[in-house]
Amino acid sequence: MQSRHGELTIVCKAKDHVNHTLTLTNNANLFPKKVRFTLCQRMQNLSIQILHDIIAANEIYPQTGGEAKRRLDLQKEGLTNCKGFLNFLDIALEQGYIDIRRCEYWTGLTTDIKNLAASWRKKDAERFRALLTGQQPQTPRR
Repeated sequence: MQSRHGELTIVCKAKDHVNHTLTLTNNANLFPKKVRFTLCQRMQNLSIQILHDIIAANEIYPQTGGEAKRRLDLQKEGLTNCKGFLNFLDIALEQGYIDIRRCEYWTGLTTDIKNLAASWRKKDAERFRALLTGQQPQTPRR
């Protein structure tokens, strides 16, 4: 799951999401000034937070149950923020700030991240089950 100079795919997609979000929410032709400090700022903050949570989770190499839990919690935060972002997209569409074509593309960027994060979290939960339950991890038989 790596691309762009060895970066994880999910990190690349999250960066693309941030760039797309900043480009569109800073466009005065789409989002009037009256929503810049409400809807736009929240969308920008969520997008940046999603990227932050993914990078922070990826920097944890669990050796203890607490570290494994922290990594899983950061992944969950990223998922929750994706869901929140999708709701803000719905609001932007319903308020007429973006058209359906833009909404579908932006939704696709967000759901790609959400799906990758969910899969990553599920695999990590299985991988770190022993750490989380306080058991010694089983060593592979030779």
